[in-house]
Amino acid sequence: MPAFGQTGASLTELHENGVGVGDLFLFFGWFKETEYKNGKLTFKPKARDLHVIYGYMQIGNIVKSFKDVPEWMLYHPHTGANYDNLWARGLNAIFTPSPNLSFNKSLPGAGLFNFDKRYVLTKDGYSRSRWEFPEPMKGTPITHNPRGWKDDYFQSATRGQEFIMECSGPVMSWVNHLFR
Repeated sequence: MPAFGQTGASLTELHENGVGVGDLFLFFGWFKETEYKNGKLTFKPKARDLHVIYGYMQIGNIVKSFKDVPEWMLYHPHTGANYDNLWARGLNAIFTPSPNLSFNKSLPGAGLFNFDKRYVLTKDGYSRSRWEFPEPMKGTPITHNPRGWKDDYFQSATRGQEFIMECSGPVMSWVNHLFR
């Protein structure tokens, strides 16, 4: 079963923004197109750096104490001895998925996406930290850079992990589009 651990400031960010059971994580990363040349995987010349959504998890449970860690989860890095002090201070948690998505019961509560243009956050022709969202989402507060909305893109923070936005009608419309 998928299990996502968070600690310290990243976990505090989630707590302070009320992230809990039923909320949806969309996982994104920095990607660049590759190709095989002479049997080796290499970056394509002139390929763009892109932020791309590659997976998701709707929170079904949050393990907040080591005593509540089920046996099957003991493999997880966040259960190791290095985390004892963080558990004691409430600065470690492991999130597990719901059985199915609440807004699309035919899909599991966690999974990976195959690459498709709809998962690319980076606005075409811009640097990877300038994201494109549907027009109705413009102005939706996003943590890390609440004033990041520009005329034709959202300027994400240069570094960051938890970008949190409220679940409004336009946001859910975009999310539903991702899962079609």
